[in-house]
Amino acid sequence: MDLQLQSTSFAEDSLGVWRDIACDLFVPLQIDAVGQKPFSWQVFDAGFGDVALTDLAISPQDVQRSQRHIGNGSAEYFLLSVQVEGLASISQDGRQVGLAPGDSVLYDTLRPYRLSFERDMRQHILRIPRDIVLSAIPDMGDAVARRIPGSFPLGMLLGSTVGHYIKCAQTLQEDERVALSSTLVDLLTVTVGKFDTIRSQMEPQGRASTRARVDAFIAAHLGDDHLDVAAISKATGLNTRYLHRLFKETGSETISRFIMRCRLEHCAAELADCNQRKSITELCLDWGFTNSAHFSRSFRSEYGCTPRDYRKRAMTARATKSDNTQLV
Repeated sequence: MDLQLQSTSFAEDSLGVWRDIACDLFVPLQIDAVGQKPFSWQVFDAGFGDVALTDLAISPQDVQRSQRHIGNGSAEYFLLSVQVEGLASISQDGRQVGLAPGDSVLYDTLRPYRLSFERDMRQHILRIPRDIVLSAIPDMGDAVARRIPGSFPLGMLLGSTVGHYIKCAQTLQEDERVALSSTLVDLLTVTVGKFDTIRSQMEPQGRASTRARVDAFIAAHLGDDHLDVAAISKATGLNTRYLHRLFKETGSETISRFIMRCRLEHCAAELADCNQRKSITELCLDWGFTNSAHFSRSFRSEYGCTPRDYRKRAMTARATKSDNTQLV
């Protein structure tokens, strides 16, 4: 059954009523009004088989789903918010995404998130049970909290399709809605599958500048033993699939191999430095290795000798060069 309500019918406690409605439609949430003006809202919600669509116009609010809200037996969804009017932002998994009209973003109700609306705004929201999405896209970890720009063809198509479904909902029969629901899931699946293309098109200088930005981040964090593709993805906002593809298309090494080589090169440079007094264990820990045994094996594989032998050879070569210079 469709739901259509507005705050003017609940003037005495419009915020409290909206909290109850939002928690019933979506999932348990903490909702607070922002600002001093009267809190107003208007909502229309329509079911399309297993999925649902919501048209929401609302006053400024702050919405949070914390860990205490999760796992209480409520249904869990992936939500797609399409910004229609005003501005919004969402934070999830350490990423914050800003939305302008036409943009959309996907987020997961099984993980904490925060929505911020500092001015009056309007959104269309697609609500899909998690099991339906995960059956089509098993790995959704990198897809959440990523802006889908309205200028991107698939983003534009996804947003406009959601809008047209909402506009036509009350003229459609139940069996027609059920039949059309699969189109929404399919369109979302295709869009998520093209996230790497979206990311590359959002980069003004293309892949070369993106690779340079990633390389700079790696270089600045080689000493962090938690540096991996997941950490790079979180820091740069590039999903892991796109990162793997970026390295494949702009070089001959995988990300992990590139990180290893860079670390070993820095270690080799310090081993060859006669002014460097660090022990081999101290040196390898400084460059992100977690233990000296692993470092020694990796170093031997790369340079054909142990770190200790490499240091001795470097010292011998430097002493020989110094003696030859004195003879001249």
